[in-house]
Amino acid sequence: MAAASASAARRIRTGIASGIVECANGRLAVVTFLSFPLVFIRWPITRDVPWVNLLLLGLTVWVAITGFRRALAASPGRPLRLIAPGLAAAATFAVLGFWVFTVFVASRRLPESAGSPRPGDRAPQFTLANDANESVSLSRLLSDPGASRGVLLIFYRGYW
Repeated sequence: MAAASASAARRIRTGIASGIVECANGRLAVVTFLSFPLVFIRWPITRDVPWVNLLLLGLTVWVAITGFRRALAASPGRPLRLIAPGLAAAATFAVLGFWVFTVFVASRRLPESAGSPRPGDRAPQFTLANDANESVSLSRLLSDPGASRGVLLIFYRGYW
């Protein structure tokens, strides 16, 4: 009798632990999903390569797999008891999959600016600061006697 009650108590504790893990995992997935557009997009170090969100993503996947494995171990031979943890893990992977698609795929499909010059077009006159913080104008670069036939403009995405 004591062994049966200890086994039942262990199953209850394991079930509660699996539920807590899946609940925490759902919250972690939402934090991973929302933290990039609401928090980490503000700073270049976390916007250009979303490494913090990738770490959160890895942690979320690990917790989802761990929670599902605990639920699987807690109820062998009872496939109906795996429905809730399975749905929670599937929802977690769906949210994370949507985040990965949005950040790495859909953001590359943004439309071009309607007023931007095309390759080969003449650039409009401008004045910009160079790496030494000196003003450099396009007309001055083109009128320089030592200049070649054109000017190559390179825009870096990064910040330094």
